[in-house]
Amino acid sequence: NKNSKKSGVQVLKAHIKEGIAIPDSYLGWRKNAIELGENLIKEHNIDIVLSMHESPSSHLVAAKLKNIHPNVRMIGYWSDPWSFDPNRDTYNKIRKKIEFDMEKKVISSFDKYLFTTEETKNLYIDKFKIESDKTDIVYRGYDKGLFDKTNEIPIEIDKNKINITHAGEIFTNLRDINPFIDALYNIKFNNKELYEKLNIILLGGVDDFSKIRSIEELKCIKIIPRKPFKEAINYINNSDALLIWGNKNSCQLPGKAYDYLGAKSPIIAILGDETDPLGEFMTQVNKGIIINNNEKNIISELTNIESVINNENWTLPNDRFEWRNVVSDLLEKLRG
Repeated sequence: NKNSKKSGVQVLKAHIKEGIAIPDSYLGWRKNAIELGENLIKEHNIDIVLSMHESPSSHLVAAKLKNIHPNVRMIGYWSDPWSFDPNRDTYNKIRKKIEFDMEKKVISSFDKYLFTTEETKNLYIDKFKIESDKTDIVYRGYDKGLFDKTNEIPIEIDKNKINITHAGEIFTNLRDINPFIDALYNIKFNNKELYEKLNIILLGGVDDFSKIRSIEELKCIKIIPRKPFKEAINYINNSDALLIWGNKNSCQLPGKAYDYLGAKSPIIAILGDETDPLGEFMTQVNKGIIINNNEKNIISELTNIESVINNENWTLPNDRFEWRNVVSDLLEKLRG
């Protein structure tokens, strides 16, 4: 039937992409990008180039430009790992080896290396034997102006309840939300008063519902399809608390952690595992609670949710991560 044909095409495309589009789907873009980059370097006498991953193809272009212009200082920035990205765990061994060798070649071409967490930095120092004094940390940030201008109240926000929003799709291979679902079922049957107050918004949905417990009987949860970024800020701005799950077996932070820092709401951070860098980050920014990902701890913290949302220390944006301050910090590290 029509649906099975569509599914078959999607499976075929996925296999082709995994087998041919190495390291990503920007194969056709790279040649033109190298030509344009070369012209820009010559025309403007550029002496520093900042190459940003994701995508890996950006780094491949930068490495080629470095070979053409060896006097240009090439600085690589990894917002996520490349070879060590958990999302690439499903790739076959041949592809993994090809991409590792690609990244190793890129590393040897660059002059300095920037990462978003200490864990990622240390991983790359260990795996690629990078000199520590050529590395640094550069955080991501948020646009203060966007938070100031965007404040329309979405219809799913209920001002008579406690609105807790997770902004962004939940990738179940990276994040385990089942303990949270179990906690809500427990609260439903054992703390009806609290349950009736909760309005949980999962903005962006879940990538694979077969990997999570059924939520059909949890009327406190609203699943909302992905929205444009400006609309998503409306949900963040009008929520009483912001929910984030850390990644399992990862050295990176979810990008939404930085966006949340522009809001006036506290953050509920549920750690992916005991080594999750989200815990250290949340301790550093002091903007909410940190929970180990098990049902008992989640129930305990949700039971005290009103004290969380009323904590004045957690209801202000963190100016350190406003984009202008992040960029000022980046410029200092580019000069170093």
